Amino acid sequence: MELIRHFHLFFVPLYIKHLNITQMKHLTVYFFISLLILSSCKKYDEGPAISLRSKEKRLCQEWKLDKVLQNGEVGSQDGDIVFWEFQKNGNLNTIHQSMEGGSTVSYSMTLQWRWSKDKEKIEITVDHEAKNDLHTYASLIKYSHNIDIISMQIIKLKIDQLILEIEDDGNILRLEFKQR
Repeated sequence: MELIRHFHLFFVPLYIKHLNITQMKHLTVYFFISLLILSSCKKYDEGPAISLRSKEKRLCQEWKLDKVLQNGEVGSQDGDIVFWEFQKNGNLNTIHQSMEGGSTVSYSMTLQWRWSKDKEKIEITVDHEAKNDLHTYASLIKYSHNIDIISMQIIKLKIDQLILEIEDDGNILRLEFKQR
C-alpha cells in the first residue's frame, strides 16, 4: 500500500529520463503555461495568487485589528485594541479593549458570519443587541448602523493577514488584521 501511495515519486523521474529533447521542450512549455494560468487566477485583489490552505482554514483563526483606513486615510483607533475570532461553526467572537478612566475595559460579543455565494465576501449578521452595544458595534463598522447584515469584501486572505473593505454611501472603510 505504501508503494502505491508513493508511486509517482518513482514513475515521474523514469518518465522524464526517457524523453527526447523535443518532448522535454513541450513539457517545459506546458509547465510554464500552467503556471501562468494558475498565477492569474487569484480570487482576491491583493492575493494570494495560490494557497495550499483552504479559505476557511485561513480565515478561521484569531485576528488583531492592525489598521483602519477610511477613504484611504489612516483612521484613529484611540489606543483601542480589537480582536476578531472567526470560527468554523459560523460564530464571530469580537473583543474590544479600550482605556476608560485609567483602566482597561473589555467588551465582547458573539456575532454570526457566513461566506457570500462566490466566497469573495464575508457577511456578518448584526443583531439588535450588537447595535445597542456601541463599543462593539463601533469597532465593527462606523457606518451602516441601520442594516442587519454587513457585507465585507475580502481584499486579502493569507494565513497571517486579512484585509476587508466595506463600502457605504461612497465611503470605504478598510480593516487590516494581523494574525494574533
